[in-house]
Amino acid sequence: MKIKIGFNKKVKIFGLLIIIICLIQTQIKSNCIAQTSNFSDIILILYTDNENYEKGQCIKIFGNITKISNEVNILNEMKITLRQGDWARYIKTNLQNNSYEYIYNISFGDPEGIWNVTAEVENNQGQNISCSKNVNVSIPSDIIRYKVVWFSPSNEAIYYRGSTFDISVFITENEIGVSNASTYCVMPSMEKVKLNEIKPGYYMLSYFIPWDSEIGLCCISVECTKEIESFIIAGGSNILIQIQPAALKLKIINDSTDEYVFGEPIQFRIHLMYPDKSNVENATVKLKIGNENLTFNSEGKGLYFIDCTEAIKNIGTYIIEFSASDPYGNSASATQIIYIVNKQTSEFPFYQILTFLLVIIICVLIVIFIKKRFIILRSKDIENEINEIKRLQNETATNYYVKGSISRETYDMLQREYAQRLSELGENSFEKGKRK
Repeated sequence: MKIKIGFNKKVKIFGLLIIIICLIQTQIKSNCIAQTSNFSDIILILYTDNENYEKGQCIKIFGNITKISNEVNILNEMKITLRQGDWARYIKTNLQNNSYEYIYNISFGDPEGIWNVTAEVENNQGQNISCSKNVNVSIPSDIIRYKVVWFSPSNEAIYYRGSTFDISVFITENEIGVSNASTYCVMPSMEKVKLNEIKPGYYMLSYFIPWDSEIGLCCISVECTKEIESFIIAGGSNILIQIQPAALKLKIINDSTDEYVFGEPIQFRIHLMYPDKSNVENATVKLKIGNENLTFNSEGKGLYFIDCTEAIKNIGTYIIEFSASDPYGNSASATQIIYIVNKQTSEFPFYQILTFLLVIIICVLIVIFIKKRFIILRSKDIENEINEIKRLQNETATNYYVKGSISRETYDMLQREYAQRLSELGENSFEKGKRK
């Protein structure tokens, strides 16, 4: 393995000694050394406790960081990534005295082959310093006996952050369902969740996708193990799913008017929420009006406030564009048209204002009544359709695995369509919650 090290002209003698020591260590341990561009003067070292592993074993990943210059500091968080093709696992761990360590338990559902292990840290100038190496993962002999068949999700099914999907598998040995197996699913973020046995061989769990989950193509792994007479029997499999960002809910809270008097205060307050109606904190919320781009101030509890009086230069019509994003990339946007007018000198008759308000109240009450009736009917339709799709999923699984009356291609196509429709219905249920 080649080791590339860059030197800064300001490197001192003690820095050279450190590098020599690191080079000597490479002859003793499996490692990799990376150094950033010349002005960073940071050396990152990555070790693994072995070069070859078997499923079920642990990979010890550790190393340290050496600063040759005091001009640059590093953040106290190290990101460790393991990758093999589309499969990836990542974790963030804190540095202890400029050292780090993480132990990954290789799942029987993880892929075999050459894995790339990467350690990455960021300095206070926004630069990423990374170091990587490869290890080999193989299948242990006389252990893998169980077969894992996925019922849900289907391959490359699409889900959204903040939604819930079912993880459902059928575990067999010689075509017979395996009972009392310890069955877990490992997420890309290293989160490990236990699946519950529903009936012999059938294991499932409903999983909530976190707001900060990695987006794009993700790989989840299921492994099952069982100890029989002090001997471990295992099996595993993995599948790809698509994770998309959540659509935040941006609610504009201001006066019930779109007309403002020129020169008087023009202020906006918004409430930013996730689809489950929890508040979004630490978001970046902006407003664009004409050529002006303004940033909201946070008031806490999902509320953000801005005064844009000075951005209004003349009377007329203005299109206001709102945009918001949380720290994880979930976003929302909205637009509003406002009218800036001169101050009126004449007063509107009181009785006309009262009549106008009464008409508005009556109209609002009628709309609310009709809307609630529609929501109730729509909710029942969605619930009935969800139950029907779940019945069709079970019927399709029975037709393929039990009756053998349909092909694998037909089974995958149907399950993918059912999962996609359930995801859409889940989004509709969020929208239904919003309208309530």
